[in-house]
Amino acid sequence: MPPLPDTVADMDTATAEPPLFALTRPEAAKLLRVKPATLAKWATRGTGPVYSRSGQRRGRVFYRHADLERWLAARRIDPRGTTTDG
Repeated sequence: MPPLPDTVADMDTATAEPPLFALTRPEAAKLLRVKPATLAKWATRGTGPVYSRSGQRRGRVFYRHADLERWLAARRIDPRGTTTDG
């Protein structure tokens, strides 16, 4: 597996990721620069990025790059108060 980029912005979005390729919670946390426990807390509260679970209740959690990017884009803040769409 190739090394993870330092930031989501460093990812090559021109190449489509394989449909089943996903990051573990620790890998996703590293990209977002938060602790895995923070992602778990956000998941419990329903405020974090979209994720998949490998089992029904206790399965491993996985995040797709595209979902992390979408989640981050939805939280962009422009300090000037102008729109940041684009």
